[in-house]
Amino acid sequence: MAVRRYVLCFGLILVFFVMQHGVFGDGTTSSDIAYLRNTLETMQMKLEKMDSKLVTVSQGLQQVQREINELTRCQAPFVQLSGRCYFFSCMQKSWSHAQAYCRSISSHLARITSQRGNNMIVSYVRNYFSVNFNWWLGGNDMAQEGRWVWVGTNKVMSYTNWYPGQPSNYKGIEHCLLLLWSHIQHRWNDAPCGLAKNFICQK
Repeated sequence: MAVRRYVLCFGLILVFFVMQHGVFGDGTTSSDIAYLRNTLETMQMKLEKMDSKLVTVSQGLQQVQREINELTRCQAPFVQLSGRCYFFSCMQKSWSHAQAYCRSISSHLARITSQRGNNMIVSYVRNYFSVNFNWWLGGNDMAQEGRWVWVGTNKVMSYTNWYPGQPSNYKGIEHCLLLLWSHIQHRWNDAPCGLAKNFICQK
């Protein structure tokens, strides 16, 4: 390892210095050189043992990291989809209460930022839930009508999957994002935030 190389280089420099300057007296004898060589060899052996111990420690740390990764994987009630954790709630709550519940389990209402992510979630709900489930997602335009942002980031949505004709803000009260089942299509809809709906948490 690098430490051993540095020590050996230092030892060679020390030998050269002794030979040039006669540290042990007026002149350096062969026994002096032999002593230094023996010392360096002893140091090298000790360093090799240290190398072995460091390898063992490194392997131990890797095992600990693997165990940590295992412990931090999605735990019930969350499921893992493409490396992220989602909770599909069978409870029905208003949008704000759903977000509060997600936060109580260290998550937030789900954010869908790509077609791939949308397809993944839609595929899951189609496979495991009744067709009449509608799901709150983490989008809203509460702060400014028509400016749809994601909860927790306040970033304007760069990807959307609105149902045709949506968002409509019907009667001026639809400000929260709903993943809507309609004719076997799971598309997005704006809905009144106070409606009790199922919801998806993400972390």
